[in-house]
Amino acid sequence: MGYLIVGTIWFWLLLLVGSGVIMYFLESALEKHSDTGGGIWATVCIIGLFVAYYYLGSSTHLISLLSYIKTHPFIIIAGAIGYLLCGVVWSIFKWYFFVLKKMNKLDDELKHDSNTYRIASIDSYTPHARENKARIISWMTYWPFSGLWMLINDPIRKTFQHIYRSIENYFDAISNKMFAGLKEKYAMKREPTKN
Repeated sequence: MGYLIVGTIWFWLLLLVGSGVIMYFLESALEKHSDTGGGIWATVCIIGLFVAYYYLGSSTHLISLLSYIKTHPFIIIAGAIGYLLCGVVWSIFKWYFFVLKKMNKLDDELKHDSNTYRIASIDSYTPHARENKARIISWMTYWPFSGLWMLINDPIRKTFQHIYRSIENYFDAISNKMFAGLKEKYAMKREPTKN
């Protein structure tokens, strides 16, 4: 009997850790300038999870799953089509937020930059699907993980950003108060001495 039988704590821990690693690979790829998509490492992780379950869980469960696929092809095909449609819809949704994030970042940079060349060349900063092919395909393929990460990450991040904006002035007041004495001390040393 294996350690990773469905329903045991070890199975759920493996599933939780594996899902976390997959989400990390998919979402960390978004922060990089090159379009890696993260899909290759997510696929390696999924294969690793199946191998771990086969050897440490129940090989008979996986064999019965393959047998089910063989005996119910229409259900599997319908499920695959549904999965693909969800992936396409999710990738459009995710692309919208990806472009919005890029646009807001550029907008913030341009507010503080008077370089007319950058303003005139906004088109060169516009993301194009062709340049983000691996990323979009990863969103289509791994939409359950991408969606779960968005549900977990976005509300938490936005909550902390709101809290930060609410108390940002308080942090600055602490810094200004603590450095006021130091400024006063050295301001006196800079004053010219009277002869």
